[in-house]
Amino acid sequence: MVKRKYTLEEAKRTGRPPEIEVHAYNTKEDFDRASVGIVESRGRHGRIRQPVSDRIYFILEGEGEFFFGDEEGGEVVPVAKDDVLLIPKDTVYDYQGRMRLFLVHAPAYEQDSDVHLDDLWE
Repeated sequence: MVKRKYTLEEAKRTGRPPEIEVHAYNTKEDFDRASVGIVESRGRHGRIRQPVSDRIYFILEGEGEFFFGDEEGGEVVPVAKDDVLLIPKDTVYDYQGRMRLFLVHAPAYEQDSDVHLDDLWE
């Protein structure tokens, strides 16, 4: 039977890079079609590409910027509370700012599938 309710107290805390703290509510083992988390951003995330899942970010609090594409020719998207970003799999992106975000991965997040494109994660 699928667990129906998840609480923040049960969420697994991670933090990489140190400016980003994630509270992962569920895993692929819990529900393989989607996973969710709360992200606390106090700086820059780092450029990344996710080849497995689409991502949806809902800005709960704060403001910042999302960057799409490569360093030479990309798009900068300012974000603030109540904005939603849809990021298809294989999209290169980064973000920075002081924000609290609700994150959805569909299908569920696979930890080893992120492709980190700069050294913030080393």
